[in-house]
Amino acid sequence: SQRALTLDMSQIAGSQARAWWYDPREGLSQNLGTFANAGTRLFTPPTSEDWILVIDNADLNLPAPGS
Repeated sequence: SQRALTLDMSQIAGSQARAWWYDPREGLSQNLGTFANAGTRLFTPPTSEDWILVIDNADLNLPAPGS
């Protein structure tokens, strides 16, 4: 089922977080943008199939998952 996740963004290192949904079936990622590391944020997968939510410290400027 397509279940939303609520995350405490203050648990991510750095002042900003960058998030992606990663599709393990295709090896592709969807950039969700950059967010402040404060409060909570709701993330909902794009479809009801399996997805991996990847959240990184935006200050590290890491490449997208699967790249």
